[in-house]
Amino acid sequence: MNNATVRLWVFFVLILMPAVVEATCVGNVTFSDPTYGATIVRAERPEGHEHNIYYTRRAWNADATRLVGVRSDVNQQNWVVVLYDGAGCYLRDLFSVDEYDWRLAWDRLDPDVLYTWKGSSLYRYHVRAGTAKLLKSFAPLWLSPAGPSLSGDGARILVITSDGAFRSHRVSDMSEERVFVPVLGCDSDVKAERYIGHGDLIVTGCTVLGGAAVTRIYRDTGELVREFPRTFGHTDFAANGQWLWFALGTSPRDGLPGEPLEIHATDLRSGVDRVIFSAPYTPYLRNLHVACASLPVRCVVGFFPYAGLVLESYPPNTPSTYDEIVTLNLEAEPVTVTYLARHGSSASTFWAQPLASPSADGGKLSFNSDAAGTIDQHVLLVPANRR
Repeated sequence: MNNATVRLWVFFVLILMPAVVEATCVGNVTFSDPTYGATIVRAERPEGHEHNIYYTRRAWNADATRLVGVRSDVNQQNWVVVLYDGAGCYLRDLFSVDEYDWRLAWDRLDPDVLYTWKGSSLYRYHVRAGTAKLLKSFAPLWLSPAGPSLSGDGARILVITSDGAFRSHRVSDMSEERVFVPVLGCDSDVKAERYIGHGDLIVTGCTVLGGAAVTRIYRDTGELVREFPRTFGHTDFAANGQWLWFALGTSPRDGLPGEPLEIHATDLRSGVDRVIFSAPYTPYLRNLHVACASLPVRCVVGFFPYAGLVLESYPPNTPSTYDEIVTLNLEAEPVTVTYLARHGSSASTFWAQPLASPSADGGKLSFNSDAAGTIDQHVLLVPANRR
């Protein structure tokens, strides 16, 4: 065999190798949701946990062919950021959290690139090559646990430094720095401050002792756009600039009927607010999370109840709201609600906080479940007629 033939053979082996790896799905379980029929893949691994990276951190890459998650042992130690393909098949470990931080952001255009950080340094990480390039060091300052986020068009990247400054740059070459320091009057929510995914808008806010809260929307130049007297925790922002927030409701008391659960959509430009989803109050509901896709105007709501209560309280095949994963289509008028998955059989129960996170096109969801005894990463394939 001559050298040219050897080189050609090596070339084809390297090209074909990823396809061979992606075909290996050891431990995965595929099933249909018994109530709504969606296909769900569970990446089961009894020797440890597999977490979503949190619902607003966009676990999917730009074209939904890759998904990141965090693996740990059963004691929630030895965290490693891992890579799955678009069908939920484990591909390989990317890096440990001692190397780079798990609070990362995918590039909005390049499906092979994500942004992560460590200490004072921001990195561009090429997933296919497994290499990291230093974009900028902010030393002696260090970076906030919020991690990096990208503007709606993906052209700018934002970090928050230990001096409280919001610093954004053009992601291509880290030029055109914009810096401002918001004044809130209380300690900000350092885990969730970010570009909201609509234009150049940024969210920040805080809650003071006694429960009073403030949320502020800024442009990345420091211009204040809107201020609201409520928290932005567990909420998200749609691609058309609407803020989806909620009130869990109140129980009847002293002869008063109480308040229902409501999900609101507030237009950040006009300030107009409307209720887009309502359901009766129940003590069974523990909390919920909202996460929005970046291309269609769709948002996912993951409800999670107190374990062991809801299933006995609602008859089969009746949308109960309080143990569901649903989508809200904000392009419809009135807003349409589509039920995707429900607590049910052992195959589809998600008693852990589901933290459902959609791909950019809304066609796939990642969510957590502890139905199999440990926390497992799940991929829900949204049927075309239910997006």
